[in-house]
Amino acid sequence: MLSDLLMRNRYLSYHLVLLMDLSLSVLSTALSYLLVRYFSHGQLSGDLLLPLLLLSAVVGFVSFLLLRTHHNIIRHSSFKSSWQMAASSLLKSGLILCSVSFFPDFFPIPFHLGLMGCLLDLLITFLLLVGVRAVLLAVYDLLVSRAGSAKLRVLVYGV
Repeated sequence: MLSDLLMRNRYLSYHLVLLMDLSLSVLSTALSYLLVRYFSHGQLSGDLLLPLLLLSAVVGFVSFLLLRTHHNIIRHSSFKSSWQMAASSLLKSGLILCSVSFFPDFFPIPFHLGLMGCLLDLLITFLLLVGVRAVLLAVYDLLVSRAGSAKLRVLVYGV
């Protein structure tokens, strides 16, 4: 289905890309939380996961919209938008850390664990965003080469 869409239109809707980015962002927050909880030997309550995921979704949505990570063109082997992905990941993690620090009644997380979680979240979010775009580019290149098209094609996303 995705292969037909890419070969026929060469466009992915920015809604689809924003949803993909947001899903990856929330997934990275969940992974970060689980890693911090594991390495802190259960110092974090399991009840914190849902509020943190909701916070991550809202903050991620805002950071992706502000930095427009879902609007771009992927050309062969170039990631000119990687600064936007890094900046949005940094903004998201920074806002989560501020929220956790300024609302200790709602997020009873020790600062050092919150900082560790936000740094992990920053790293995982950025790696997932770049990694999925790299996979998307590789799949697109594979589809174009299998179709036998001799002309240079460009995948545009976020249109």
